[in-house]
Amino acid sequence: MTKTKLFEEFVALYPLWRDTCLGRKDSAKKEADFLIQIFQSYNSLQTIIDLGGGVGLHASVLAQEGYFVTLLDRSLSALELAKNRCTAILCIPGSFEKIELNETFDASICMWSTLSYITEEMGRVNFYNWINNYTNKLIILDQPNFLLYPKSYSQTYMGEDERNTIKVIREWTMSGSIKCTHYTIEVHNKYSNKLDLIEDTEYQQYLNVTQLQSYLAKNFRLSNIYGDYDLNEIYKSNESKRCITVFERI
Repeated sequence: MTKTKLFEEFVALYPLWRDTCLGRKDSAKKEADFLIQIFQSYNSLQTIIDLGGGVGLHASVLAQEGYFVTLLDRSLSALELAKNRCTAILCIPGSFEKIELNETFDASICMWSTLSYITEEMGRVNFYNWINNYTNKLIILDQPNFLLYPKSYSQTYMGEDERNTIKVIREWTMSGSIKCTHYTIEVHNKYSNKLDLIEDTEYQQYLNVTQLQSYLAKNFRLSNIYGDYDLNEIYKSNESKRCITVFERI
């Protein structure tokens, strides 16, 4: 189960929640710029699908750079905000486990841990089959380096923007490659003085590089693995923050 309440009832808070947990503002801009650097290495790459792109933090930057971006997400509330953020984005409702688009794209991207919300094998098979069949050139899959995660974790984060202050308590347990995380989120509206309390739980299933390759080996080869949103950061399993795999069509 993903952060259902955050993505549906409180989806407008997602950018603040995200930056609070990361400890920096406008974090998605750096990530999108990293993507653009990779895209520029390929000729005639124009159409991109952002799988699980949420409120359009990456898609909006890519669209403003002139790419034709389709954003797929299961949250209608998130898609509405994405469209408001950038009208050039084509927003499509849908889930990873059953993508029904019959259109090809030059590149498929899945950013910032979203990939790990597929927790059932059948869902993963359907997801990677679709990517294999409908991606023309390039696949970028972004995950945290779960190999560095402790078995248990508890941390409190504080953040604010012009409208809200937020306190996030994040607690998780790891069992192998499966993580169960509970969030307690307190949101205080500076203008109305309203206080909201959000309790949410999510489950994630991480895949190592070999597993990712096994799903995509039919049509794609692994060309690069980055350890952060920087072309100079080569992935190291024992120290990298991220595991960002780049696959090219064979």
